Amino acid sequence: MQTISNKHNVTSKRSRSRSKQIKLKTLGLFLLFIVVAYFPLSTFMNFIKEANTGIYLPSRFFMSECMHSNTFPWWNPYINFGMPQYADWNSSFWSPVTWIFAGLFRYNAYTFIAEYLLYLFLAGIGMFQLCRNFQYNKTVSYISGFSYMSSGFILGHLGQLNWLAAAAFLPWCLWGYHQLINRYNLKNIMLSALIFYLYFSSAEKGLAIGGIYFFIGYATLFYYQKKEEKQENFSRFSFLKKNAFMLIFLLVFCIGLIVGMTSTASLIDFQNNASAITALNQAFPLQGIVSMIIPIATAKGNSFFLSDVSMRSIYIGMTLFLFLIPAIIGRKSPKQRFFILAILFFLFLSLGGFTTYITRFIIPIKTISQTGMLMLFVVFSMIMIAAEHLHQFMHEKKRKSPELEKTFLILQVLLLACTIIGIAGIIISKHGLIKDFHLVSATGGINAKMKAIIDNVNIFELMIIQGVIQSVLINFIVGNIYKQKYKPLILITAAELALAALIHLPFTGIGNISAKEVEMSLEKTPANIPTPSLVSINNLQTNEAEFGAKGIGDWNFYSKRIGVNTAASFPYRLKQSSLAFENNLSICRDKPYLFSIHGHAIDSSYRFRYFKNNMIDFSVKTTAADTLVYQQIATNNWKCIVNGEKVKPFKYKGVFLAVPLKGGSKNDVKFVYEAGSVQTAFKISMYAIIICMIYMIIVNFRRAALS
Repeated sequence: MQTISNKHNVTSKRSRSRSKQIKLKTLGLFLLFIVVAYFPLSTFMNFIKEANTGIYLPSRFFMSECMHSNTFPWWNPYINFGMPQYADWNSSFWSPVTWIFAGLFRYNAYTFIAEYLLYLFLAGIGMFQLCRNFQYNKTVSYISGFSYMSSGFILGHLGQLNWLAAAAFLPWCLWGYHQLINRYNLKNIMLSALIFYLYFSSAEKGLAIGGIYFFIGYATLFYYQKKEEKQENFSRFSFLKKNAFMLIFLLVFCIGLIVGMTSTASLIDFQNNASAITALNQAFPLQGIVSMIIPIATAKGNSFFLSDVSMRSIYIGMTLFLFLIPAIIGRKSPKQRFFILAILFFLFLSLGGFTTYITRFIIPIKTISQTGMLMLFVVFSMIMIAAEHLHQFMHEKKRKSPELEKTFLILQVLLLACTIIGIAGIIISKHGLIKDFHLVSATGGINAKMKAIIDNVNIFELMIIQGVIQSVLINFIVGNIYKQKYKPLILITAAELALAALIHLPFTGIGNISAKEVEMSLEKTPANIPTPSLVSINNLQTNEAEFGAKGIGDWNFYSKRIGVNTAASFPYRLKQSSLAFENNLSICRDKPYLFSIHGHAIDSSYRFRYFKNNMIDFSVKTTAADTLVYQQIATNNWKCIVNGEKVKPFKYKGVFLAVPLKGGSKNDVKFVYEAGSVQTAFKISMYAIIICMIYMIIVNFRRAALS
């Protein structure tokens, strides 16, 4: 009997495990939602909005070019006379996702958009799977996944790739953590640590710091929740052991990232450190609360919101918003109480202004200039609170509740008020799409007309458009809830969220050019990592106007030419690079990237044996003793060999690499950038991740065979 019972338990556990597996139908539905809601991107009709493309694309493009040139991107010689690539957090140098795209697919306009779409997909599926792990029904899980994929945070920050990556892996981190605590084994230790590593290595540094606070808080909640549930059976030592082993694996995975960032922290000049004005502009304004009802209204009205357009929206869709307020004011589970505290904590950090001066003395967020990014945890927490309440409502098979009816009534009044205010505003205002429609009709082409519409529409017109749409949709949503028709509820919610995304994208997500146009520009760049010609920096050919119009960064980031006449705008650069420019012009702009100080090197005698980003090996004849200058920022990682002997390079004008040359003979010179301890740490991380992944694959195959 005991054997039969054990077999029954094993079978039931397997069936429950299979029931929580993501089915192909679910994957297909989320893919379909992405295609529809993000149609301009999924069809490559439009490229990502230019605000941050010039930051994320150049570094990934460079890494990809290195890998396909059989060299490793330790050093990037093209950005402001060079910098360690692994010091650029925006490049996601330490993220396995970046290496997969760079190595297998090669970065271009299309794969760059594909990475964005991948993160959107992971965000939706991750939220779905997390909700299923919490035992929420499929209706709630689908609605939560769709809401998260089209939330105000994601729509507002669609152009900021590392922010989107953080949003993608956040629900998976909590899912993986639950797998570890509820079923402790080596596979789940590795799985949880790997997911957390994907989050920290892919996220913007501010979101990585915010994630630490969020996850510590959640682990604390989990500890006390388990302690209350199990009481006598609960083991504090067991709980701490599970967390400790996961953290050990995570630290091994992160060893490369930690060594790489700490070794360059004192060398990097963070261009995005905040001034008081910047901190306010990059914060979440309390006025942005209106986005929960009419998200598109935040696309205009800079004088009202006093913040960047990307920081204003916390929209989560009408369906979940209907259950958010009742959940907050009603009885709350321990998880809901935690998420409410998370909302208050991260909302306070995100406000900017005077709160910035307080929080920066309390916790170490001095490197976070864009505090509005922390609203990710606010939006995520709101969805989790509302999802649990919606599940409970359906589980109890309710048709109506006083709280739901009151929220519905308030929403109807607010939407009507927004519409009335919009109509009054149009009558009073002197400009708008209606009054200036002739400017739109006079433009040619779809993209030109779209830009004209965006430029001429005003906040009052947007309030009317979304107010009317939301009023109609909210009635359909509530009607299906009252009738307990949950499949139509999913479709209506998805339609509302997709429509909101499509309306919002032109303002914050997509630009006025297509992926094809961007790719045509990238194809004009030299292939792989070629040996640059010895031309003075002043005489380098540029396509700055074309690349500037495309919004994909400075031409010098792609040109594969060493040297730049004026300092290029980029968030990360070596502090010494500021010395390379006088009045924003290169101090050696009349020289090529290799030259002798006194001109005794014969220009025609340069013979290059090897050139890659990390090393240059060549010979040159000199008529007299001289000093050779290589226009790259001198750091301690640069080594030099002259005529077979190691020579310590010194700093020419306190900036560039320089070594002495013998006169009257040929000199063999080699400059090599050695990452040293960073390279060793990278290998440790890489091999650890590969071994863990192989182990998890083997375990999964064995379990599949046994089942």
